[in-house]
Amino acid sequence: MTKRLDRLQEKRQAKVDKQRQGKDDNVAVQDSVYEFSTRFQHEKRSIEEMLDQCSSMESKSIPDQLDSVAIAMEKLEKFVGDSSQFIPSFTLRQAQENLNKLRNHIETTREQYMPKKKFAFKSRKKVAASKPLLSSSTTATQDDTRKIIQAKDQDSMDTGALARRLCDYSNQENQTLEITTDEISSKDVKLSQLKNCTVRIQGYPSALQIDHLQNCTILSGPVSSSVFVDRCHDCKIVVACQQLRIHSSTDIHFYIGVTSRAIIEDCTRFMFTSYNWSYPSIEQHFTAANLDKNSLSSSAIDDFNWLRIDQPSPNWSVLPEEDKIQNWVG
Repeated sequence: MTKRLDRLQEKRQAKVDKQRQGKDDNVAVQDSVYEFSTRFQHEKRSIEEMLDQCSSMESKSIPDQLDSVAIAMEKLEKFVGDSSQFIPSFTLRQAQENLNKLRNHIETTREQYMPKKKFAFKSRKKVAASKPLLSSSTTATQDDTRKIIQAKDQDSMDTGALARRLCDYSNQENQTLEITTDEISSKDVKLSQLKNCTVRIQGYPSALQIDHLQNCTILSGPVSSSVFVDRCHDCKIVVACQQLRIHSSTDIHFYIGVTSRAIIEDCTRFMFTSYNWSYPSIEQHFTAANLDKNSLSSSAIDDFNWLRIDQPSPNWSVLPEEDKIQNWVG
């Protein structure tokens, strides 16, 4: 599809160079929008149909179905990101709104058929809590044994096919979380409902979703595709990625490196500077994530709430050098 869009862009440029007339340029833009909208709607309907099929499937088949949905969704998000330079901002904004609705649909379906167990942050003081399901002083009855088997079956479902795609860290306050390569590399990571937390991701996630954070610091290794930030306030977020989309957030310092233009919407009091986190294996992780450090940008920002080109957006600015954190401790 990217090659097809490239050919379309070349065709459009040829028309513009040849005729130098506004009407030809408008036709080319319309062709781009038609190509994009047709492909987008087709892929969107395909994902929605896959989700609807869950209601008639056997429970053992649902994890693989949701894996397929996650892969299709990732491809659709990449298609939108790759197409952003060819389509008008209004069309791109509509696509982002549809992606948000589709993500909510996926999450609702996942919760309906595969409700997640509550995530517990690691604590050295509570290692023993995960050992026996039964007291050592109690002999398991047949009923207890049956419950243990059922619990293990549920654990297998939760940590099997689904866990291969999504790592969810949610609903915590005043915690420090260290996430390693073995846990999340090439997986999707979701951070949600965190308050006063510090999260360090030393690995290369496939995608990163950050939702409903308050007064948190997020340090992430290179993300091979997209980072989505929604409803976050008073945070510091350090991330390198292919695409960055931020919605409905305020008072955030971003330390970023992005290969495409970052997009913000319904956001205020943002400051941006360059990605500057480092840890021992980060160079290998950039290679594994297929991110070129030399192509990363921290200042290419599009504000969907500020479409004037003669004045900069009042919703974001560059973080002054004196306010920049140079060394992230830990």
